[in-house]
Amino acid sequence: MTLHSIRHLLNKKVLILLGAGGVGKTSCSLGLALSIAQTGARVGLISIDPAKRLAAAIGLRSGEGLKEILRPEGSQGRGKVFATMLEPQEVFDEMVRRHAKSEKAAERILCHPLYEAASRRLAGPAEYMALARLRDMINNPELDMVIVDTPPDQQALDFLSKPDILASFRENKVMHWLVLPIHMAGKFGASRLFSVSEKLMGGLARITGIEALKKMAEFLMLLEQVIDGFHKASEGILETLRSQKTAFLLVSACHSTSLRTARHLATQLHRQKYPLAGIFFNRCLPDDIRASLKRTEKQANPHPWLKSLQQRRKMEDEGIESFLSWSSGSMRPGLLLRIPEQQDCIHSREALCAFSAAFNLDVQN
Repeated sequence: MTLHSIRHLLNKKVLILLGAGGVGKTSCSLGLALSIAQTGARVGLISIDPAKRLAAAIGLRSGEGLKEILRPEGSQGRGKVFATMLEPQEVFDEMVRRHAKSEKAAERILCHPLYEAASRRLAGPAEYMALARLRDMINNPELDMVIVDTPPDQQALDFLSKPDILASFRENKVMHWLVLPIHMAGKFGASRLFSVSEKLMGGLARITGIEALKKMAEFLMLLEQVIDGFHKASEGILETLRSQKTAFLLVSACHSTSLRTARHLATQLHRQKYPLAGIFFNRCLPDDIRASLKRTEKQANPHPWLKSLQQRRKMEDEGIESFLSWSSGSMRPGLLLRIPEQQDCIHSREALCAFSAAFNLDVQN
């Protein structure tokens, strides 16, 4: 197997990191962003992690939009890292203003009594709203690259799947019959509108109440163009995600549970035709300790702490080897990087800068 230098990631526009919860995706996202910014690139980082670990690490507050968080020392010229936390409700509001028929229509939607409940339902999957925000960041001429810190496990796969929640809602037969009377008003006049709608809605009106259905139909009518706008945006971004401009990277620890999740994610990526570019094995023993342990392999009756480290080294090697033996073809990553465990918790800018050294762009191991 040929392992590429991490430098080949510089040719990408989007890097998406996936992995089990607690393996350090957010730390790796930040460390990689800082390392790439050292080359002079302007890197945008979007966090979809509901645990909001990114905010805790860099002091980013929700609702701030894209904010410069770090400017690496010694970076070439314009190198910076920008970051944003995903706020689904805020993104939904933006999409309403962008895709409504007019400014007046947008305000009618935002002020409608059904909007708060509907936006919670439709904006619920943060992954769907992330597609809209990611599209904006990719199209931002001020950014050379975008890194996505995804939620754990299955939620990350939901982000990558075609988001059809609004499509099914748009095509639903109940919605069609609710909206139809509003369309007919243009033909037959508003005076006949709801006498006709009583017949069209039939038993549904008797159960729910015609006044409630009037409000719902009016609201859905206003929302139609917004829903169509969401779909056009999502289709465009999904094309980008499947293009050569995008790289998918797994982050995993070397224990069996995390590796099992990594194999599952790799399988799902393959099924959805997203090629796996690399895998970061995080929190490994540092190279100098690994070398020292290798020299003590044949030592008789080692001290318990030394024996424990030897067992850990063996577990790491066997875990990495098992993943590489399991993977094949397009599921086999072209980049493998061991990231050493840090002595201190990564909770400050200084610690993040030190951690970014693990992502040396010339590393090939």
